[in-house]
Amino acid sequence: MDLDFTLGRRVKDSENNWQEFEIEDFTVTKPVILVFGGRGANSNKDTNGYLKVIESLIGVFNEDVDLVGVCYNDGTSTTNIQERNIARMVLNFFMPLISTNGRKRLSVEKACKNLRQVTIFAHCFGVQIVNEITERFMDEMNYIGYSYDEQLKILSNIFMIGYASWTKNSKFQSLNIISPYDTFFQNGKIVWEDVLFYLDEIDMSPEDKKELKEIYKKVSKNNDSSEIENFYKNKERCYVLKRNNISKHQSIDLVCSKINKGKLDHYFKGATRGPDWEPHNWATVTGDYISRCLSASFCFSIANSMFNGMTRKLIPFSMNGLQKHLEEVVKPLNEGKANKYSFKILIKD
Repeated sequence: MDLDFTLGRRVKDSENNWQEFEIEDFTVTKPVILVFGGRGANSNKDTNGYLKVIESLIGVFNEDVDLVGVCYNDGTSTTNIQERNIARMVLNFFMPLISTNGRKRLSVEKACKNLRQVTIFAHCFGVQIVNEITERFMDEMNYIGYSYDEQLKILSNIFMIGYASWTKNSKFQSLNIISPYDTFFQNGKIVWEDVLFYLDEIDMSPEDKKELKEIYKKVSKNNDSSEIENFYKNKERCYVLKRNNISKHQSIDLVCSKINKGKLDHYFKGATRGPDWEPHNWATVTGDYISRCLSASFCFSIANSMFNGMTRKLIPFSMNGLQKHLEEVVKPLNEGKANKYSFKILIKD
């Protein structure tokens, strides 16, 4: 199927621990992490590379999760081919989770529980693919009878991690990571400016808050962002900024200093953990903590998915719980006391 998206999963004892299959042949039977790489994810090797990094982050949960990557096979090259592949993803991956044969809608509660099995990771252009899937998915949901409010409620059960992306998804609960040193986009610098407006809502040291309040006064007076740039240039920091977006869903931005040593901060490879959980040799101290936050977020979502598989009632994904967890992870870094990797997983608020 030339130029059509294919899927692949991490499977032990297969060649390169990779097994390719068509979208039409996949069924969600347990928690799944669905991975959309950047525009360059056009080969099995590229897509498998993303899965290997995430595999290093989720540790013991690997046995309990389907780790699935989307290989574009250059199917993003023209609009009509991309639209066909978006439709295939929606009809074959997502619609079975909310309907019978794509025609009869499930109850809202059942649809919510089913979609809570899905965690999405998207890098760069992958977020745009996810957004197009979301739009088509909502069209199909509307067609089989879900109201707009029901659609939003159902979609809020998908948790998405966006890494180095130029856009966001406003329908899912999400974690977003973009460095001010990602030279592909300027979003990271803009998010740092946002910090100045949310100082009283961000967990940070009294010293940082005092310094940033002084910077805010200067920025407001002179309309010059160089002061905030000097702040994150000379410190190792990662702040947790939670927002409510226009569809009433919540997102968290990790507002950080430089992530990779001597490499573009756009690259995801530096987030890899080693066999003993040591950080990748690309990672700065901040990059190490970004990797810890990624690990914590994936595991937090997987644990919730597993609990939902064991209960009759929906256990909602708690963005407040994730926020508290991530604040605990980054606290040593933000207090200038960065330490060897160690944290406990919090399951509830």
